[in-house]
Amino acid sequence: MPDPCHRLDYKTAGLLLVARTVSARVALNRMFANREIHKRYRALVTGRLDGEGEIAEALDGRACLSRWRALEHTKSLHVDWFTTVELEPVTGRTHQLRRHMAGIGHAILGDDMYTREGKLLRRQGLFLASLHLDFVHPITGAPVVVDAPEPRKFSVLREREARRWERHQANTAH
Repeated sequence: MPDPCHRLDYKTAGLLLVARTVSARVALNRMFANREIHKRYRALVTGRLDGEGEIAEALDGRACLSRWRALEHTKSLHVDWFTTVELEPVTGRTHQLRRHMAGIGHAILGDDMYTREGKLLRRQGLFLASLHLDFVHPITGAPVVVDAPEPRKFSVLREREARRWERHQANTAH
């Protein structure tokens, strides 16, 4: 019977690794514990964040590491700027990416738990998605790479906010 090998927060979209057999589940769980399965996420975060970096802030008394890389910036009337980022949780703590990004002042859009700005987009959900998994197949030993497309709501929001900003600029210039 298929069994999830890790969990996604219920508000997070994207890829979830599921084992078809008990032996595969045991092997995949061991691989997660040994950090042999790599995950990447995409998020829209408040503010303008440039470059890339690491966040090594302990959560719940346990060592914790997340990596981030800025991909694109969007001007917004609601939050001034927001940034599309790629996120990599090196460790796997509850709400790790959400808590780390909020902790550096760049909360994930739509996150009503860790930021007040999330209320602006509460009907659109959390702008966080698991888009990449890579690991070695636990039975065959073959490399496995799985990628998913970014949720459409990400590009829709970027385009809508850019249009609103341009209209605002045009109206204030007259």
